[in-house]
Amino acid sequence: MLKIEFTEKAIDEVYQQFMEHPSGVTKKKLHVVYLKALGLSHKEIERIARTSADSVTRYLKDYNAGGLAALGVSRTHRPVSSLQPYHDQIKSHFLKQPQNGGYPGKSRPKKVGRVLKQPT
Repeated sequence: MLKIEFTEKAIDEVYQQFMEHPSGVTKKKLHVVYLKALGLSHKEIERIARTSADSVTRYLKDYNAGGLAALGVSRTHRPVSSLQPYHDQIKSHFLKQPQNGGYPGKSRPKKVGRVLKQPT
């Protein structure tokens, strides 16, 4: 179990942030830290905050390492394409030379009702 010492001022700050913060994920982290500041065990925090033991430990470690600011950091994975540096170049290419729907050298098929009719 992680031991963190909380001053009355720190407890008040955590509570204020918990009550005012708009983000759901950060609010949950603040809730966990606030419950810990009140002296609850990890099991009680898991039950009340409806989160896992690993999440409780991670949130408390984050708070211990960086204070309230560390709780606002999002850890969601946002992959970046290897083509991102070429975005503008690719976009301008396709704007200058629009594709014909995947039918190279031919016109687009005509739509007859719900069926596509290939040009002959």
